[in-house]
Amino acid sequence: MAQHQALRREELAEDVAVRSLPAKRTPGLLAPYISIARIDHWFKNVFMLFGVLLAFFIRPEVLAEQYAFDLIFALLAVCFVASSNYVLNEILDREFDAFHPEKCHRPIPAGQVSLPLAYLEWGVLALVGIGGCFAVNQA
Repeated sequence: MAQHQALRREELAEDVAVRSLPAKRTPGLLAPYISIARIDHWFKNVFMLFGVLLAFFIRPEVLAEQYAFDLIFALLAVCFVASSNYVLNEILDREFDAFHPEKCHRPIPAGQVSLPLAYLEWGVLALVGIGGCFAVNQA
């Protein structure tokens, strides 16, 4: 039984090693880092503006055109915070994703992204997003 488990572990390790080989077409240097930030998911954050629109219809005198820039800036800050969460999730799930038949091709389990740089990306995105939120709140 123990010998069978050891053999199975070796097979899994070899399988992960094969699936972690770089793709034939090498992506750009920044492409994997942009991919884990999931910028293509930013459109979902627009749905938060429905509450602002509702407030505008209820009390139009409170919201003026001068706040349009603040709303756009706040939306951008929220997008950075969301991306930082996506990056952190990719970092924390990397060991599980390595054994998943589809997720093993994601940039971190596939070895396309440096783990220290992924942590740096997470920190920068979080700081920019939170800093942007504070900047909008000061206005």
